[in-house]
Amino acid sequence: MDFPKVLQPGQAGKIKIKVDTGKGAGQRTKTVTINSDDPQQQSVIFEFSFTVK
Repeated sequence: MDFPKVLQPGQAGKIKIKVDTGKGAGQRTKTVTINSDDPQQQSVIFEFSFTVK
């Protein structure tokens, strides 16, 4: 992570994701869940797809 584990309201940061592509080629879909103490949005789920060649 390029920022502290705790962000104050209005702060931003970047999260680097490392993916184990598994064995063999093909289409993959993975998800990352970001948890928050925001009572209106306690988590955000990011889904991404990629192709292993």
